[in-house]
Amino acid sequence: MATLFVDKVDPQSGTSLEIGSSGDTITIPSGATITNNGTQTGFGGTNTPAFQITRNSYQTVSANTSTKVELDNVRIDTASGFDATNDRWVVPSGQGGKYSISWQIFGDAGADSELRLLDATLKVNGTNTLSSICDFRNNNGRQVTVGNTAILDLSASDYLELWGAIYDTSGSPQFGGGSSGGERYKTQMNGYKIIE
Repeated sequence: MATLFVDKVDPQSGTSLEIGSSGDTITIPSGATITNNGTQTGFGGTNTPAFQITRNSYQTVSANTSTKVELDNVRIDTASGFDATNDRWVVPSGQGGKYSISWQIFGDAGADSELRLLDATLKVNGTNTLSSICDFRNNNGRQVTVGNTAILDLSASDYLELWGAIYDTSGSPQFGGGSSGGERYKTQMNGYKIIE
């Protein structure tokens, strides 16, 4: 193997420089540093697919009953994974990997009601994967937001659903949505694929 010692290589055309040919391996040895002061393309990766699916209005639910959140507002969905018919996000074909997933449910016990507990659960393929609760016990509340974040190893066609349960003694409990009270997207599910 011959060694070429130079301080700078410029393309003959003045516009582009190609190193190696298709199928070649270009090796940067241990201890060497690549410094980029220009625009780079084709390196690293992007945190996609990425999505944010929300509840656009209040959803009335039965008290003391686990209910699927009817997600109906797509804010971000770079790979069109949202299944509106089934209120779920589906990992697109060829996009399996590790994902950062977060979610939250805004629970409202309804007027003159007592919220005892809100349970927010992320399900993967119909199986409870991670739940969070706010338990008031004997100190009843009216409204509360419960959420969580997880890193999940997902495969193509895996689907994510958000479920919740509001336990109270009376009234018409709801999962909050929309922008009432100046708070936007109270109930939502978000995620993105992690660059590895």
